[in-house]
Amino acid sequence: RRMGSRAQFQQPCMSGLELDARLRTRFPEIKILLMSVYSGIGVFDIAVLERDIPFLAKPFKPDALLQKIREGLQAG
Repeated sequence: RRMGSRAQFQQPCMSGLELDARLRTRFPEIKILLMSVYSGIGVFDIAVLERDIPFLAKPFKPDALLQKIREGLQAG
């Protein structure tokens, strides 16, 4: 079972959502956790909610990261 991938939501070459789509094409069972300093209501919020991708807003505490990882591994 593949552990997954972690990526910054906004990157120079592509967004985290674009990366998610590319990775899922090749590895359908991969677990993704998106992180960003941008946590307000916006297009990415809708996309994250529609795609059901776990999201963690920066800054975060280590416990919050561990909790998100646990949730991701337990889901599906």
